[in-house]
Order: sequence, then structure tokens, then C-alpha cells
Amino acid sequence: MATLLNLKLPRALNRLIKSTNFKSFFSGVCLLFLLLFSKESLFAQNVDWQFYQEFGLPVHSIAIEDSLLWMSAGWNFLIKLNLNTGDTTFYSVDGEWIDDIEIDSSGNKWLGTMQKIIKFDNHSFQYFNLPDYGINGYGTHALVFDSKGNLWFGFDSIGFGYYDGTSWHYYDDYDVALTISDIAVDQKNVKWLGTPHGLVRFYDDSLTYYSSTNSDFPAYTVNSIAVDSNNYKWIGTYSGLIVYDDSSWTVYNKDNSPLPNNNVYTVYIDQNGTIWLGLDLGYLVEINNGQWTVYDPLSNGEAPKIIRIDHQGNIWGVTSKGTLFSNADIAVNIKEQNLNLPSQVVLYPNFPNPFNPSTTINFYLPKNSPINLSVFDLSGRKIKTLINGSLKAGKHCVQWNGLDEQNNLTASGVYFYVLKAGKITKVKKMLLIK
Repeated sequence: MATLLNLKLPRALNRLIKSTNFKSFFSGVCLLFLLLFSKESLFAQNVDWQFYQEFGLPVHSIAIEDSLLWMSAGWNFLIKLNLNTGDTTFYSVDGEWIDDIEIDSSGNKWLGTMQKIIKFDNHSFQYFNLPDYGINGYGTHALVFDSKGNLWFGFDSIGFGYYDGTSWHYYDDYDVALTISDIAVDQKNVKWLGTPHGLVRFYDDSLTYYSSTNSDFPAYTVNSIAVDSNNYKWIGTYSGLIVYDDSSWTVYNKDNSPLPNNNVYTVYIDQNGTIWLGLDLGYLVEINNGQWTVYDPLSNGEAPKIIRIDHQGNIWGVTSKGTLFSNADIAVNIKEQNLNLPSQVVLYPNFPNPFNPSTTINFYLPKNSPINLSVFDLSGRKIKTLINGSLKAGKHCVQWNGLDEQNNLTASGVYFYVLKAGKITKVKKMLLIK
């Protein structure tokens, strides 16, 4: 059952509504307050969340294109899921870790990887190696197109930039944090950058920096930014949801709104103007014409870091640990696409690395094969057998939780994971830090 929460306006506010100062008072943030809180707030329960494990963990990013869901998973797979039929196609992207997906107006998919941006026209991949263009950032994500068709991107380390279809432009000499968490473009083509140290406004090569130390911006770390049709900026932070109308800041937190906690990891605005939030402990919140819906948290308790809405209004998301979830129940039919698929056994780097307490190992088999995947310490002593048996050709993944064969916690240090497939042996190194 769903329960309704009626939020009544304070007496002082009601008196002010009746006064002659009504119009001026409700400009900017006060109007926003009225829109959000003058209606009922709905707390929804009993959501039947579905978790999709078929694609290999972790899933890093998703994008919706009509009835298609595009996602990146494992170390190097771009995946297309038909939401009507469940048919699924895998594309291998030359060992690249795809951190973000953005789709342009022509249907091209743009992929952000470690030090590359890749264009996929649904037939072939075009690789742009960013260091070749003098761009030295690492961990390309936060892809977004502006009103002129320029593709903007940020880095986990060192700066941000854009591609205008001909030339690459890079900014690393500004007094901003080295990590860009998100980029949004508003109705005036102003770029808004999220960083671990505040919010950045960038326009015509001029930068304005907002933080709690030099402005009324009431937060420190910015996780996500979205812009609505009124040009309000909706900002997800660890201090709650912040809304900026270019003149005033409004903060919504667990003490003055239906938010279940203050850790807002993602903000997404769909084509209908509905605002979606992903919060800590697995919560999703919907804000639609002033009505708040707080969905039952995901059963795994993982925070949604990406939220998208498909053509039928279903929710799709990815959690902080790379789990794909939805309220839609689709029977997935996997079809391997022989596009750049490896012809040999491939053992990919684990993720995350370093890790604590668990990490994911992905590998690819070109044909059916008996395999053994085990973890060893520096002395060569076997710590844990992860897989021992026969597997079909294709991609596979397994998680190691840092436990040995007796389910005891292992010590911090360097470990090797060894894949044996027939006569082939592959070895890689990982680091456990506690």
C-alpha cells in the first residue's frame, strides 16, 4: 500500500500569499518551493525490482535510444538490448573500458574510455586516441552534447574539453579540481561542471567557481547535474538536492523534504520533465509536478548512480557496484555479434583495482573449453579456486570477495589470478587494500 503525506504551507506563507507582495515574493526560489511542496507527496512501496546479471558485471553506463537500451559491461563490451523483444547483441571494443555512452542526433554512439573517445555508427568503430590531440586526461566520462552539436567530456583526472566535429579542445589550466564528476549544458548553452570541491560555471572560456567557502552554494562535492525546461539547475550532492535558478540556491534534504537521506548520487530529468534521483541505500525518488514518490529501496542496498526512462515509462538504472536493474521484467535473449570479437582467450584486468573488499574478473573464450580460474599469493600458494569446469564460448565474469578456500579474510597485498583454458594460461595481477 502507498501512504500519502500532505505537506501544509506555514501560516506566515499563507498570509503572504494573500498580501500585495505575492508576485515579487514568489519569484525564483520561493516559486520553486511552492511548486514542490504545495501538493501531496506519495511514498510508494512494493516495487518489484528486477536485477539483470546476464551481461556480465560491472555495467558502467546505459543510454536509451527509442526501444533500445545500450550499455557497457565487463572490460570491453558494448551491448544492445531490444526492450520489445529481449534480443541482445554484444560488440567487442578492442579491450577498452567504456565508462560512458552518449547518443547524438544522427544515432551515433559516442563512448568514453580511459584515454579514447570512440564513435560507433552501428556498423564500425572509429577510435580517437586523445593523447594524439594533446589531451592528457585519464578516465573519459561525463559526455554531453551542447546546442551547437559539440561533444563535451570530462576526466577522472586532469581537466575537460570538447570536440566540434573537426578539432579537439582541451582545458587543463584552470583553477578547478582535477576530477570532473558530471557536465550539464543549460538553455543558454552554459556548461556546468561538477567536481569534488564545488560547482563550476563555464561560458565563453570564462569560469566561475562556486563552493561553500566563496559563495552561498551550500555543499562541497557535486555528484550529478541536470537542467530542466525552466533552466533551473538540479544538483545532487552529499548534502541533499540543491536547485539553482541563476540567482538563489534552494536545498532539499531529509529534514525539510521527503528525501530518505541526503546522499544524492544522480539526478536525471526525462523527456516529460519528471525529475529522478538516486540516493544512498538503494532509494529512488521521483518528483513530478510537485508530487514526490519515494520508491522502495533496491533489495541489494546499492545506490543508483545512473537512471534512465525507456519508451514505455519503465525505469532502468545502474548501481554504484555496476548492477543493472529495472522495474520491467524482460526475458533476455543473448545473441553474440561477431564484430571485432577476440579470436583468442582474453583475460581482462580486474575492476576495481586496487579493491576492497571485492573485485570482478572478466574473461573471454573463443570456443567451448575446460577452464580453471584461481587466485595465488606472491609465494605461489593457491588462495582460492574461483571456477573449475567447462564453459561455453563467449564472455564470462566472476567476483572474488577476498576470502580464501576456508572463507577466511585474506591479508592486504598483491595477488595473481590465473586463467587456464586448455593449453592456454593467462596471468594478471591485482592489489587488495584494507
